[in-house]
Amino acid sequence: MNGHPSDPASLAVVAIVRDEERCIARMLDSVQAVADEIVVVDTGSVDRTPRIAADHGARVLTHPWSSDFAEARNWALDHTRSYWRLIVDADEWLAEGAAALRAFAAGPPERVGLLEVLSSSESDGAAISRTDLSERLLPGDVRYRGAIHEQPVHALPVVPIAAALAHDGYEAAQREHKAERNESMLRAALDRRDDLYLRYQLGKELQAQGRHAEAAACYAAVLPQSKEAPWRHSLVARAVAVYGASGRFADLLALLDDELPRWHDSADVAFAAAGALLDLAVALPDQADELLPEIERLWQRCLRIGEHTPYPGSVPARGGHLAAGNLALLYDSLGEEKRAAEFHELHRQLQKGTR
Repeated sequence: MNGHPSDPASLAVVAIVRDEERCIARMLDSVQAVADEIVVVDTGSVDRTPRIAADHGARVLTHPWSSDFAEARNWALDHTRSYWRLIVDADEWLAEGAAALRAFAAGPPERVGLLEVLSSSESDGAAISRTDLSERLLPGDVRYRGAIHEQPVHALPVVPIAAALAHDGYEAAQREHKAERNESMLRAALDRRDDLYLRYQLGKELQAQGRHAEAAACYAAVLPQSKEAPWRHSLVARAVAVYGASGRFADLLALLDDELPRWHDSADVAFAAAGALLDLAVALPDQADELLPEIERLWQRCLRIGEHTPYPGSVPARGGHLAAGNLALLYDSLGEEKRAAEFHELHRQLQKGTR
């Protein structure tokens, strides 16, 4: 490995890790073809993570954990020699685009590379995926800010790269041990400085733990002040879901009146709206006859929109097999056997990717 700051095309892979023996070899294997230098900063592992990293050719450094992701990332960047730095977490791996990354590094400096991050998770026992966009290839002078959900701070052009990282850290087995840590860090950061993005992230963490009323309170505080935030789409879809799950039905209906027209091409928002209105129908059965046709229309809208979406962080399956499966169950409950059978079959086809 010959990365050197005098070489403007040199590229380092930089990771901060702790107790990642489950997955770090996979990540390191995936980046060998792209990296001139691999820097792994260990923040206190008690497992075999440092040894595995060293065996895979990484330069392993140790740095005490300060409950601040930006501080740890910046320390790692300060100890990196190469001009370009590809930021990768241990539970990620380079799925495609090694040549595109090298071509980007050989091009003009003073820009930031945007990669796709393909995350897998689970919903009702079924595997689902989502795609986010993340600034991951950074020039040498860019640093991070934010104790958790840290972001690179710069005023440089952001350029998409035809490269993708895959990520399995949202799967249940991987999330469980991180939930308490993440919540604690977010609350500590908010104690220091109230911030809309961090409060939104706290809502996401609480929602993932099934604490819907607390998540709804977070989202309710953020919604009025974040009309043009780049994460508005995800916020609206999430708020709709937790308003339904927590019984905040007046807030739910007001939010749908305000936001459904704006997100008419979003399967995520339509899917969340259908589920939340179903919560309302269950809570107020005398309104079910009025609500069920709208629920049906919303899930049908999801299928018309389909799995391709312009919104980062969307779950493609909400425009596919998840919507079809919910329609099948709806028709089952209404005694419409023919339509139920049709959508059970569509659900199976979409889940297998055969349609």
